[in-house]
Amino acid sequence: MMRVTKEMQSFKHKNRARILMILFIISLLPIIYCSFFNYATGDDLWEGAVAYRILQSGGSLKELFNSVFEWMKVDYFGWQGNWSSTFLWCFSPNVFGEKVYIVTAWIGLASIVGGNWYFMKYFNKKYLKFEHDILVLVYILVCFFSIQYMPYIRGGIFWYSAMINYTFPYGVTLAAFVWIDKWMEDGKWKYLLYLCLFYTFLGGSGYLCIVLNFEIIVLIVIKSMINKDKNRKKRSLFMLLPLILLMVGFIISLLSPGNAVRGGDSYEFGIVKVLNTLCQCIIEGASAIPRNFWEIKLFVVILPFLTVLLWNTLNTKLCTFKFENPVVATILIYLIYCSVYAPGIYSESDLSGGVYDTIYFVFVLSYFMIVLYWIGYIKNKVNEEKDSMLSWIKKIDVIQLEKVVAILTIVICVLGANFLFSSTACKLSYDFIVTGQLADFEEQMQERLAILNDPEIQYVVLPEMNDQQGPLMHMPLMADPNAYTNHATARFYGKESVVAIPRDEYNRLYSK
Repeated sequence: MMRVTKEMQSFKHKNRARILMILFIISLLPIIYCSFFNYATGDDLWEGAVAYRILQSGGSLKELFNSVFEWMKVDYFGWQGNWSSTFLWCFSPNVFGEKVYIVTAWIGLASIVGGNWYFMKYFNKKYLKFEHDILVLVYILVCFFSIQYMPYIRGGIFWYSAMINYTFPYGVTLAAFVWIDKWMEDGKWKYLLYLCLFYTFLGGSGYLCIVLNFEIIVLIVIKSMINKDKNRKKRSLFMLLPLILLMVGFIISLLSPGNAVRGGDSYEFGIVKVLNTLCQCIIEGASAIPRNFWEIKLFVVILPFLTVLLWNTLNTKLCTFKFENPVVATILIYLIYCSVYAPGIYSESDLSGGVYDTIYFVFVLSYFMIVLYWIGYIKNKVNEEKDSMLSWIKKIDVIQLEKVVAILTIVICVLGANFLFSSTACKLSYDFIVTGQLADFEEQMQERLAILNDPEIQYVVLPEMNDQQGPLMHMPLMADPNAYTNHATARFYGKESVVAIPRDEYNRLYSK
């Protein structure tokens, strides 16, 4: 009878995984649809102008890369130190065609769904031993929260300059954690090579992922050095190579004279400032947690279902991971989460929306990891016969409890749909489509691009467009030709100047 019950439960989990996967894909459709009408703006035009002008003039590959490297120097000395990001910015997709820019959102989405799957599938197979359908259920929840409630989807998904500097490195960071473990376990040189290549790039990219990778490597090296396994000790020493490459790139980035230009008077190094940053990280992390639960109430709604599901399906006897110190683990995960606030707090400058996206991604993963760890720890205690305090838990029919909790969760989600899902990226994108705003945006952009691509017009006058374009990033043009976006647009399209005037005035002056 017990065997049949387990088979029935496995069948239910498979169906739940399929249904949740279908719902997740449906939730992505409005976002993907909007991606087909996504256009470069602001930094995409400013940074991509160098490569675009060379390609338009039929320059050679050598001229292209020489121009890009020269521009990297200009950025490094005049604006900021993220040298590897600058290189990628120069090759924004719009450089190769206006419509090629649609791949920006696809890369952003792939970074999240691909990075999380690679990370979760590997560590589940090696340590947790969940059934495939349970892994899929948890994976979909992680991806759903990461994408649908990300604070700044305009930058994290739709704007290349932010996406390639924050979302993309985060996705590869999740893959890097797998490579680290594979190197430490198997000693295959290809994984060390992957790490060296990625960390060389990461050193000149977004600072938040640098902090994450640095911490993980240091923790693993320390843990391996006190391990009795000589092979792990030897491999941990080799891990210093990618760590050095990461830090060399990071130091080069930190030494950029452009950082002082962007950071202003607040950009300086000091022990007091470092200590203050560390304290502020812990405070900021602590204040953000209840705020996240308040703003995204679905975290609270799914917690009972997630708890019962993991309890019912986690077999701690099969796990190779030992859930031994939940308090220590919780504190460590919390401190790692808080650490990603450090670059923003230390810089004391205006932060890109991608910073908040990355912080949120780490929060989502930390949330699920802490819930899983505590469930594993308590289940271990329950399975110990000597622990009589928790023996009452064994009497609970967890299969029936899971069914009841699942039904209640579905009812709450259905009845409170407007309340729980109104702030999702899916809802934002769907409203943008059905209200006709997307069609209006596309019409205006085609009108604008026709003028910008006209080689006979050097002093461009365009009708104004507002910056509220649903999930899409759009930095508006101004009346001042020296405004940043105006200057970037003129630079990219090779114009003497670009200005924008109110639509009614434009129609009066230029309509035929």
